[in-house]
Amino acid sequence: MLACDPPHRIVVSWQINANDDDWYLDPDPSHASEFEVTFTGLPDGQTRVELEHRNFERHGTGGAGIHGGVSSHGGWASILQNYAKVAAAA
Repeated sequence: MLACDPPHRIVVSWQINANDDDWYLDPDPSHASEFEVTFTGLPDGQTRVELEHRNFERHGTGGAGIHGGVSSHGGWASILQNYAKVAAAA
């Protein structure tokens, strides 16, 4: 974890790299991208959740594969949809 400011945001290091379709742990933090999730309270009592995944270039040649994977149908959009369902049921 790179930063944590409850209940407003969290920043996490993404130390997973890619070699074509093979994703693997890369323990070198200089090769890691990062994602930030922010939570903003809205006047109607709901919470806006925003996610930014950045610094894909740090993965080197694997960056395009990581970006493609997290941008695909099963990537962040799907994860956030599932999160919204769980949060709505809570």
